[in-house]
Amino acid sequence: MTSPFARKERALFRDCRTTKRFLELMLQLAKQIEANKTGFRWFAQMRDTTGRAAYAGHLEYLKYALENGAEWYPETTAVAARFGHLEFLKYLRTTDCPWSNYTKGMAARGGHLDCLKYVHEEVGGPWKTAATEAAAGGHLECLKYAHENGCPWSKNTTSAAAENGHLDCLKYLLTTDCPLSESSKSSAAWGGHLDCLKYLHEVVGAPWKRTADAAACNGTLECLKYAYENGCPWNKKTLFATALRNHVGYLAYAVDKDCPWSIDVSLRVRNKVEILSFICNPLKYSKANELSTEDLPALGYESDDSTSAYSEWNELLTEEDLPAIGYESDDSTI
Repeated sequence: MTSPFARKERALFRDCRTTKRFLELMLQLAKQIEANKTGFRWFAQMRDTTGRAAYAGHLEYLKYALENGAEWYPETTAVAARFGHLEFLKYLRTTDCPWSNYTKGMAARGGHLDCLKYVHEEVGGPWKTAATEAAAGGHLECLKYAHENGCPWSKNTTSAAAENGHLDCLKYLLTTDCPLSESSKSSAAWGGHLDCLKYLHEVVGAPWKRTADAAACNGTLECLKYAYENGCPWNKKTLFATALRNHVGYLAYAVDKDCPWSIDVSLRVRNKVEILSFICNPLKYSKANELSTEDLPALGYESDDSTSAYSEWNELLTEEDLPAIGYESDDSTI
């Protein structure tokens, strides 16, 4: 359930993560071989050189790179804003550097109100998802500034605040005209933020949607319990989510509370040793007697080898799995 803005941010800086110390060393090296600059230009001319300088806020390196043929990284201004390099932004404005449409959003995500104000008041450009970025980062002042200066809400803004546990931002959003995302509860559960989950349920009355699945897959047991005890419905994907993440405690709780079982849970937990042990132990999995003959092989119980479920289960098992679930290795089945 990784949010779109989180994926965008990772992609934005994947090529730019270079420490300031590294840039200083490279610049020192360049100056030492000043008589033969051509031997160093390959680094200055890398596609993301200006982005690296923006990441570190290293103006001297940026100037050197530009003098030696560096091209502008498309998101140089956004990178500088994300890390709060106001002087860097001011310098970029005096050059021919193109301004990214996400510069405001990245300033808001980093909580750099001074950069956000500078870009909005001196440079301009679209807001894009600046409010959502501020909510995701938990920067209330940036969120307020963006909203008060015309930044539009998006359908993901409340979910962004809930997923990252920023209750103050969530309250602000829902006391203004920000629309409530239907996935807000699921986002709070996914992030494991019980306070946000309670607020959304008890004060706002948000819909449950797939909250139990989110809590089971990536949240906390407390969120899962709260959701179930307050009317959140189970579905077959809830148990699959717990098995996928190897959350045995979550699985045991859900099974005990009559969460419906799906055979997909057992067929897709390869190398999840604790989950295998749980579902293959009839003392722990008390509902084993209720399963059909076709279900039992998939749960690791002895049955007719000719069943398709048994064959599929054995294809998934490895030698390392067998001791954990109390099976003797049989080379003919692996």
